Amino acid sequence: GSDEESDMTDIPQYVIKEGAPDFAITPDGQFPLQIGEKGATTWNFKGDLKLGTIIKSVVGGAGSNVVPSEATFVIADTLNPGLEAYANNKQWPIAIKEENGETILTVYGISAHASTPEAGDSAITRGFEIIANTYSDDLANKWARLFRPYDGSGFNVARNHDIMGPLTLNQGVIEKTADGQIAFTIDVRYPTNITEPELTAAFTKEFADIPFVKSFDTAPILSDVNLPANQLLLNTFHKHFPDHAIEPIISGGVSYSKVMPNCVSFGMNFQHDAHVAHQADEYIEMDTLEELLKLYTDAFIQLGQADQLG
Repeated sequence: GSDEESDMTDIPQYVIKEGAPDFAITPDGQFPLQIGEKGATTWNFKGDLKLGTIIKSVVGGAGSNVVPSEATFVIADTLNPGLEAYANNKQWPIAIKEENGETILTVYGISAHASTPEAGDSAITRGFEIIANTYSDDLANKWARLFRPYDGSGFNVARNHDIMGPLTLNQGVIEKTADGQIAFTIDVRYPTNITEPELTAAFTKEFADIPFVKSFDTAPILSDVNLPANQLLLNTFHKHFPDHAIEPIISGGVSYSKVMPNCVSFGMNFQHDAHVAHQADEYIEMDTLEELLKLYTDAFIQLGQADQLG
């Protein structure tokens, strides 16, 4: 595949032409084995903002599936010391200056993958919180209330699942212009005890006047851990890494497993690894890579020789 970080439209075309595999793996998750992935949907809203606000413009975020690390706000007011005071109290790094009677506020956050928002902290929602606590501003108050909690509780859609874990929400990209136009994305990873239509209803209730499209939409998936191929992978992993847990896990990420039938994620990260996906200087240790080469070679040979996979 060559479209994994976008819409993965190449894989369905491959399956149509070549057929589904009996079994497949993608090295795009965590060991020992990801047998399931939460649902993942992205909503793109764009339209006229009908809210009074002192925020003239705002731009931030690198992608819907990334917790934003930087956002810049232009505030139609001279510099208010309360902005810097609140940020300093929270120990949030900012850059702030006044130009032509307006305030330019750049807020820095901590980037992370949208499936693990707890590993980061959104620069966009930090900025709205700073402004909301300095001014009585409708837009800032709304954004901080809805999006600052990454568990969906701002929209009353927070859920937790015994096997699949909690719902997570990321407001990844935003652009508001001086003429009142706004565009923003919402990325949600959700377990099986809530549906995409329920989420859509919650979002459109809050943004009834702003049109949207869904740019990405995949339902939750779950493979049977007792499949011979899954057991083969677990046993092979245990043989190479006997000190690591072998309990299968569920991911909040989106891998090729979502679009390739009969596919699971097998590595390449260990559960104790630092969360570096979608961050600057993403890396893997060379010593680890050598050990993983031995593991994957062994696993591929055994999969190729197995009498039964499914």
